[in-house]
Amino acid sequence: MKTLSLYQCECCGTRYNNRMTCAACEKSHKRPIGVEAWKYVAISDDNTGLPVTVKVTMHDGSSAVYKRVK
Repeated sequence: MKTLSLYQCECCGTRYNNRMTCAACEKSHKRPIGVEAWKYVAISDDNTGLPVTVKVTMHDGSSAVYKRVK
């Protein structure tokens, strides 16, 4: 019987046989650290109360805008 070792990326959950490949995967993910801005619409257009867009700041200083899909 063989014992197998796997490494799992803590960000996306992908499993790797190689530790270095897993470490590279983890480093490739930009992690959010805060919300810069958000946008809502009138209740007559969308009564969910959820924002339609959110701008997020990442740990490397970049930012991304995420849009809600209905």
